[in-house]
Amino acid sequence: MSVLTHSRDIFLSTNQSGRVGAGESQFSKFRMCLNTLPLTCEAGEMTKLSLTQFSCFRNFYYINQLNNRIDVSWDGPGNNTGTILLDPGDYTTVNDIAAEFTNKLKAFFANAGGAGTNIDFEESNQRPDGGAPGADPPRIAKLRKYGVTLTYNGHGITNLVLQTRQYKDGTPHDVINGSTQFGDSYCILGSKRIGAPNPTANSFYIAIAANTIDIAGYYPMQTTSMQYMYMRCSEVADNIQSQNLTTDEDVPDSHMTSSHILAKIPVDDQVCSLQYESSPYFLNSNNRHISELRFRLIDHHGRAIPLMDPTIELEGNLFSNMTFKVETFAIGGNEHTLNAPFQNYHYEGNPIKQIHGIVG
Repeated sequence: MSVLTHSRDIFLSTNQSGRVGAGESQFSKFRMCLNTLPLTCEAGEMTKLSLTQFSCFRNFYYINQLNNRIDVSWDGPGNNTGTILLDPGDYTTVNDIAAEFTNKLKAFFANAGGAGTNIDFEESNQRPDGGAPGADPPRIAKLRKYGVTLTYNGHGITNLVLQTRQYKDGTPHDVINGSTQFGDSYCILGSKRIGAPNPTANSFYIAIAANTIDIAGYYPMQTTSMQYMYMRCSEVADNIQSQNLTTDEDVPDSHMTSSHILAKIPVDDQVCSLQYESSPYFLNSNNRHISELRFRLIDHHGRAIPLMDPTIELEGNLFSNMTFKVETFAIGGNEHTLNAPFQNYHYEGNPIKQIHGIVG
């Protein structure tokens, strides 16, 4: 049976103050330096660290470099391969995202060129806010599925492939201005996820005629792909997670692994926050002396939270404040437990130096 012997709160903010601070105090990664006030416990005791409060303004976009990429290829006129990137931002409805995708697709074909040919499509039957001839528009809107008919006489395009990919090809990407190939655009557009290289696999239903191309999604669209942010802590703990929560790589099996995740924070329109009197999110540590803790905020695949600007953490308004509760529990020991002095590397409070009378 464990007995609570000590409890205290730690209040921490990543808000910059005056002169731009160090890179160790940012929204997405920060540390708690405890050299003068270390977290300690004795033999037969355990430290419990929990997150009881967190708050930040959501100054990052729902549509971003982690979910805005569509890869395109076709046979026929023009430069027939490339990438479409939806403009980052917050879109009010899935209809706005559908219109953005259609406009980007039209512009892509119009700029394809090739032997002086520009394919200037006209669109019709834009869904989900409209429907095909004879369809019921209100019902189409409720389904939230993407669809459009592109028209251009004698366009000459065959074998059109649109892919929302979720795999890595080994090439680096610009996390601010570019877009990752291991992305979540399939969630946004309601398309099929392509999890491995396959040049002919299509994420959308596509029907091509001499003068038209019909494109349709398979599943409901959505305006965001991130439900939670996850807070990771450097302290070794006994929490457990599924592998896909902290990797943007292939996950070969369903085995659970040890986890550094301390808490999950809901993502909302204005403020991302949580508040608990007794937090369900915690980690247990048998470390007898903790002088530093490092934290990172990540998404559901272990990726950094997408920034709208590379300076927003140090010079802008992306920051957080939070409260941790540290509790010490006596969990008991036995006659074989060694309760010896330990080195804590803090000179003023070093019990070994004090024992030998060499402090000061």
